[in-house]
Amino acid sequence: MKSLSITPAFRTCAFVAVFTLGTTVSANAIVVADYEFNNNLTSSDSSPNTTAADFGKSPSIGDPGFASIDGVLALQYNNDGFNQTTESGAIGANDYISFSVDVDANHRVDFTDFSFRTLRRELSDQGLGAPDSFAIYTSQDGFAGAVGSGSIALVDNNTFTLQSFNFSSTGSLQNITTATEFRIYLWASQGIGTTSQRRFYVADVVLNGDVSLIPEPAAVSLLFGGAMGTLALLRRRRISKKNA
Repeated sequence: MKSLSITPAFRTCAFVAVFTLGTTVSANAIVVADYEFNNNLTSSDSSPNTTAADFGKSPSIGDPGFASIDGVLALQYNNDGFNQTTESGAIGANDYISFSVDVDANHRVDFTDFSFRTLRRELSDQGLGAPDSFAIYTSQDGFAGAVGSGSIALVDNNTFTLQSFNFSSTGSLQNITTATEFRIYLWASQGIGTTSQRRFYVADVVLNGDVSLIPEPAAVSLLFGGAMGTLALLRRRRISKKNA
C-alpha cells in the first residue's frame, strides 16, 4: 500500500482553513469610553460596536460643574456629598460617580485598561473634607469586590494625578456581552471637615477594550464544513494520482 504524503497544496489549504476559522472572532483593541468633559457628560469614543452612556453619579452626590484647571477640562465636585470616611461607609451611602458601557448583539468585549486623572483641593480645615480615597466596582459581579483602588493626593498647585489600572487579568471583565456599569466610590479617610471650599476634580476618563464578533453557530458550521470538504477533495485527488 502506498503511503500518502502531505503536499504543499494540501498543507496550505489546511492552514488557510484554520486561519480563516480563527480570525472570524479576532478582537480589535479600541477606546470604548472617553470622557473629556468639554461642557458635556458624553463619551467621545468612536467604537462602532459598543455604546457608552453619559457620565453620571449617585443621587447622594451633588451635581458637578465643568471646570478648566490650567487647560485641563474636568468635572468639579464641591462639598455636596462624599460625606463618608471609610470605603464601607461610601458603599453604604452610595457615594459614587459612574458610567456604563454596553456591547452590541453578537459582539463581546474584553476590558483591558482604565485610567482617569484626579485633583483634590481644600482651602482650610488642614486638608479635611474632599475625597482622598477611592475604589472601583462594576456590575459584572454585582459590585461585590473592588477591581481597583487608590488615593488622591492633596496638592497646593493644579497638578492632576493619573490613576491607571490594567484589567487584562480581571476575569469578571473579560468576555462581556452585556452592559457594564463602572462605579468609583469615594470617601474622605482623613475626616469630613466643615469647609464649603473643599473640591474634588476628575478628568480624562478613558476605558479601553478588545471588541470581537461572536460568529453565529450556523456560520461556524458552514465555514468548518467547507474547509473539511476542500481538504477531503484534495485528498481524493492525491490518492487518484498515486493509484493512476
